[in-house]
Amino acid sequence: MKKLVIFDFDGTIADSKKLYVEIIRTSLLKALFLYPKSRIVKALGPKLNATLQNLNIAPKLRKKLSKEINSWITEKAASLKVCPYAAQTLKKLKLRKHKVVLISNSVKKFLIAFLNKNKLTRYFDVILGGDNFKNKESAFKMLFKKYKVKPTEAVYVGDKISDLQIAREAGCKAVLVKTCSWDKSKLMKKKYSRYVIKDLRGLQKL
Repeated sequence: MKKLVIFDFDGTIADSKKLYVEIIRTSLLKALFLYPKSRIVKALGPKLNATLQNLNIAPKLRKKLSKEINSWITEKAASLKVCPYAAQTLKKLKLRKHKVVLISNSVKKFLIAFLNKNKLTRYFDVILGGDNFKNKESAFKMLFKKYKVKPTEAVYVGDKISDLQIAREAGCKAVLVKTCSWDKSKLMKKKYSRYVIKDLRGLQKL
């Protein structure tokens, strides 16, 4: 049985891809960058700064745009939809005495606003935003030490192919959820099938 369940946020707990793309597009438009949504989708990185870098935005402007975009996204947190079966699954995991952690590259203020609005905060033992850690790899090591678990006693629940790589480097199991995934088309490939579950109900057997 897994003792520690680590959840990604965007595309796993919250259906957020559409909101991010629209706010990034609007912010860039204000700065006179006329990027179509398809270009922004293709440029999406693990962090906002990486996305703006992929769009060839200069470093100084990236800092300004990141602040603006994060502010807008936090304001819109309450409008996001919860991914199907999130509350039901989180409740069952807690009843089974798992330690449940949320870790995201999104800022913590945004995470808390969404979780409080949807009454999900109580299901997490720890909530870490991108402003709370250097990278996910170091955050995982901290969590393993905090809860005194081996990497093999943990599972990372994400939605992107990059989440699979993060889990591999940390030495824990990976599960990728398809329903709200930012990489939905990629998850359809046969080589990823053993990691993919249709929706969060697939975690209830942990």
